[in-house]
Parts: sequence; structure tokens; C-alpha cells
Amino acid sequence: MPAQSVAPSERLIRAALWSAVALNASGTALFGAHAVGVDTGLLPVTAPRYYMAMLAWTVALFGALYVWLLRQPAIDRRFVTLAGAGKLGFFLVAVLYGVLGEIPARAVLNMLPDGVLGTLFLWWAARAQTA
Repeated sequence: MPAQSVAPSERLIRAALWSAVALNASGTALFGAHAVGVDTGLLPVTAPRYYMAMLAWTVALFGALYVWLLRQPAIDRRFVTLAGAGKLGFFLVAVLYGVLGEIPARAVLNMLPDGVLGTLFLWWAARAQTA
């Protein structure tokens, strides 16, 4: 039986989704640690543990979405659009609060992978729609 061919754009989105899984797993661990009272020293601002738990949950849910997408035989453009909006939105909120001086520039730079992945997801979804 011949090997099934995978289009380059399919390989690209799958690699990007795996990157997002890793990024979200680390974010879930970081925010989850703060949610249970462990100060890792890695966050630029403090927040009540409740908010850290809600953030960890949200990041974990998006990570689960990425894993679910990766398990599908064909990547659903609509869910990639949602994923892109989430990633890019998290980055743009960080940029806004960085500009306002609420968080340090380092925190905005730490969110750059989310901005890159969000942009890539939206680009791929738009391209997949026209293909």
C-alpha cells in the first residue's frame, strides 16, 4: 500500500499545533503552580490564586483543542480559526498592557510565540478556505 501523501501546508499546521501543545502545557503548569500557591518567580505580576486557576484552565482547554485537532484525519479550518484568534488575542492583550505600562516589556516578549502561532493559524485557515 503506498504511503499517504501529506501536503506541505498540512505538515506545517500540524507542526504548529504540536508547538502550541507544548507551549500551552508549559503555560498550564506555570499558571497551575501559581494557582496552588507556588511562586515560580516567572510571572511579571501577581494575581489571586483563583485567577491563576482560571487562566490555567483556559490555557489547558485550548491545549486540549490542539490535541483534538491533531487526532483528526483532516484539520478543521474553523477550529484553527478559533485557535488563531485565541493565541493572537492573548498576545495582543499583552501588547496593550505592555504599552500601558502595566506589564514589563519582557512579559510581552514572552508572549511573542503566541502571536506568531496565532498569526500562522489564521493565515493557514484563510488559505485553507480558498484552497
